[in-house]
Parts: sequence; C-alpha cells; structure tokens
Amino acid sequence: SFFLLFACICIFSGFLFSNYPFIKQRILQESGIVAPILSLDFDKIPYTSLGQRLHLQRIAFSLWKKKPFLGYGTKATQTINAGILAEPKFAQLQNFDHFHNLYTEILTCIGSIGFLLYFSHVFMLLFLLRSHYRNNLVNTDLYIFLISTIALTAIWGLGDVRILHIDFRFFYILLLAFIYTYVMHKSPTQKAIHPKRLN
Repeated sequence: SFFLLFACICIFSGFLFSNYPFIKQRILQESGIVAPILSLDFDKIPYTSLGQRLHLQRIAFSLWKKKPFLGYGTKATQTINAGILAEPKFAQLQNFDHFHNLYTEILTCIGSIGFLLYFSHVFMLLFLLRSHYRNNLVNTDLYIFLISTIALTAIWGLGDVRILHIDFRFFYILLLAFIYTYVMHKSPTQKAIHPKRLN
C-alpha cells in the first residue's frame, strides 16, 4: 500500500540522515578506487575496505577459470587462500579466509555446475512463492516480507559469505521453510497435496 511505501521511505531517509557523517567518511575512503576501475588498471586499486574485496574477487575469478566446472571442493577455499595470500604482493589480504562474496565463493568451491544446482532450488521456491501469491494462499504483507528478505540476502551475499556460519544456516532454513510450507496448503484449483490426517 501507499502508506507502507511511504513509511519505508521515511525510515530509510532517517537512517541515511542519522548516519550521514559515517557514510560520507566511508565514501571518501573508497574514492581512490574509482580511477583504477575506470582505467581498467586493477593492479593499482588501493587496499581499502572495498579495494581488498575487489582484489579477492580477482583472485577468485582467476581460480575459477582454471577449474570452471567442478571447482576445488567445498573445503578448499581456506587452503587455497592460505597458499595464495601468503605471497608478498597479497600481504594486506592475509587475514581473509574466504572471498567475501557468496557467488564467487560458490563458483570457486563447486564450479559452474554446482553453482547452477545450488541456486536452482532457490529459484524453484521463488516460483512457488509467486504461484501461491497469485492463488491467494499468501497475503500481500507476507509476500512482500519474503521477497524483500530474499532480495536483501542476495545483496548481502555480494559482500560476505554468511552461509559459512551456523547462525545464517538456521536463518536460511527458516526463510525457505516459510515458503515451502505453502506447498502443503490446498490451492483454490488443486487438491491438497499433503497426506490425509489419521483419525
């Protein structure tokens, strides 16, 4: 609704205003990476917070190109990083034990085939969610909440690999369970697919 959208805009604007000094400081700190990126001179990207992550992505993509289909294995990242980041030119990256990007992490560990298999279930559940919403099994508020949460999680994955941590795995299971439980509901045009209750 319009009121909900207006409330979200006000909250977001208030967040930006209250954190303006911090946001300005971070933007100024990262301003040095713009020129090297535009000139495609990636070796000159400074090792700022964002710059370090960009260098990690370059390393991840170079590794993926060597084993693009099956990757190096699910537990290979820390071993790989321990070897590569020990080189003197990567001295400022030695504290990282993963690539700080969910997508490049998955590509490196399980390759393109694993990447497609991994995200196929997410797209399947999104399709189910959309289908249940169109069949009036999911109300608008819950639908917006779930879609927004999935979108924010996807964006979050650009800067971290939270799935490596046990707390995010529980969150992930809970989020997908919200969607999948609607498969057990009876739609207006289909029979219920859940088993009959026992007397």
